[in-house]
Amino acid sequence: MNELGKRIILEGTINTRDLGGYESKDGRHIKYKRIIRTDHLDNVTQADIFFIQQELNGKYEVDMRSSNEISTKRKDIPGVTYIHIPIQKEHLTESKVNKPVIKYHVDDQAIQNTIDYLYKMDIKGDISIAFEEVYRGMLTPFGIAHYEEFLRLCQKNKEGSILFHCADGKDRSGLAAALLLLLLGVDEETVFEDYLKTNEYTRFKGENREKYLRNVAAIDDEILISSIKDVAGVRRNWLKSALIEIDRIAGSFDNFVSEYLHFTPADIKELKDNYLE
Repeated sequence: MNELGKRIILEGTINTRDLGGYESKDGRHIKYKRIIRTDHLDNVTQADIFFIQQELNGKYEVDMRSSNEISTKRKDIPGVTYIHIPIQKEHLTESKVNKPVIKYHVDDQAIQNTIDYLYKMDIKGDISIAFEEVYRGMLTPFGIAHYEEFLRLCQKNKEGSILFHCADGKDRSGLAAALLLLLLGVDEETVFEDYLKTNEYTRFKGENREKYLRNVAAIDDEILISSIKDVAGVRRNWLKSALIEIDRIAGSFDNFVSEYLHFTPADIKELKDNYLE
C-alpha cells in the first residue's frame, strides 16, 4: 500500500505529493495520480517534465501565486495546460505595521525577501500570529472566488492529474488542498495530517536557513531566526485560523460550501464520483 502523503521525488521541487489514498467518510478512497499538490515548478528539469507527462499524466498546472511573484523562469510543460488562479491580488508589498523596524540585510536574496515579508506582517518579525492573519487574508471575496475556480476545475477534469501550487506549496495551496479534501469527505484530522506533512519535506530548507542566519549573516535575533526557520514549513494554528474564519464568515463549513463556493449537492456528488473509488 502506498504511504499516504508521501513525497513524489522531482529534481526541481521539494514538496510534491499525491493526495491519492486518503479515505472519505463513506469508505471510498481518493484515486492516485489525479490530484497533486506541489511547490512551484519553475525549477523542474527535463526529467521532471517527462515524469509529469508520462507518470502523472499531467493535464493542468494551477498556479496560485500572485502576478508579481511569477518569475520569468517559469516553464511551460508540453501537454499540460497552465492556468493562473491567484489567491491574492498581489503578494504583500506594503507593510501592515506602522512602527519602524530593525532592517537586516543578507546576501541571500530569497532569505532577505522572507525577512522583509515577515517585518511587513509583524513589528518583531514574529511568525506565530502573523501567519494566522495571512491565512485569514486568503479568504477575501477575491480569494474565495479563485478557490471556487480551482475547485470547479477539479470538478470538471475527468482524466489525468491536476498539479496545483503557490510558491512553496504550503499556504495558499495548503488551504486549497484542505478545502478539496473536506469537500471529498475526508475527516478534518486527516486534513491536518496532510497539511503538516509539509514539515517533513521542508525541514532541511528550514535548518539551512537557520545555519545561514547564525553562521553567515551573524544574526542573533532569536525571534527572527525561529521565524525564518519555521516559515519554511507550516503550523497547525495557521490552517485552524482559516477554518475558524470560514465559520465566522458563513456560520459553518457546509454553509460556506453552498453560499460562498456555490457548490450544490449535485456538484459535490460529481466531484466525489470523479476522484473517489
